[in-house]
Amino acid sequence: MEDAARNTYYVAFHAAQALIFERSDKSAKTHSGVHRQFHRLTQNHPEFSGSLRTFINSAYDFKTAADYETHGAGRISLSRTQGAIEIAQRFLDAIVSLIETR
Repeated sequence: MEDAARNTYYVAFHAAQALIFERSDKSAKTHSGVHRQFHRLTQNHPEFSGSLRTFINSAYDFKTAADYETHGAGRISLSRTQGAIEIAQRFLDAIVSLIETR
């Protein structure tokens, strides 16, 4: 479960990097830089309200748990992983939509 949950973060991270590049012709490479630029670029877009806007941050928590938690201490449940996968797909779809409407 941890690998799948971690990968939902990387879906969001790389999709956000693509949006940043498409909108600014610049690339943000650090996690915090991508998060900051993503939030700046999507602040006025209704496609990114609620859980989609905060997903990159909450998915980062999955990455951290998967990478650094000791076995058993921070296990990510199947239901949380499935929810993250569903949101990651919506996140990706919204990014693609923003890039295509440019």
